[in-house]
Amino acid sequence: SFGVENGFLWKTKEDVIRAIIDAGCGGMIEWSTSCAHTWEMTSTNPHCGTCSQCIDRRFAILAAGAANFERADSYGVDLLTGGREEGEARTMLASYVEIAAQVAKMSEMDFFMRFGEVARIVRHLGGSADENARKVFELYRRHAQTVGRVIDQGLAQCASQIRTRSLPAGCLLRMVHDLTVPSAGGAA
Repeated sequence: SFGVENGFLWKTKEDVIRAIIDAGCGGMIEWSTSCAHTWEMTSTNPHCGTCSQCIDRRFAILAAGAANFERADSYGVDLLTGGREEGEARTMLASYVEIAAQVAKMSEMDFFMRFGEVARIVRHLGGSADENARKVFELYRRHAQTVGRVIDQGLAQCASQIRTRSLPAGCLLRMVHDLTVPSAGGAA
């Protein structure tokens, strides 16, 4: 028999990025890739910016204050200000942000009613199932707070562009503040 130990189990991506920086390895971040759309990779854009992995990575990089460790233009579409056409790319981002916004407001009971599938794993993580369930909830809450914090910082940094309506219609910052931008299925 053998065991698998995941030292990152109870960490968000932001936590992992901070640990990389704290270990003095921030310079390695630009050499890693998270993108699921490998067929779109180029030497200048190793990240599409539209898949869930790219979205998750960029939120974590920005939240951890690690933007200086990777070029913003290494993403095909900027997380906050890049215009996204209607369809899969916009829906992915809108859904990601909407779920985070919902989780940020949920009680533990609401969370487990919405994400009942968590019950399938909590007995297999070591420790009590109740304790593990709370840890899962807190992990999701921390992630949701990260997403909200990055969006709030982006809104503050782009206040002039928001005021002058010069941001692309399909960008995240317009989706979260401008009700005239159609959202994906009512999300965003």
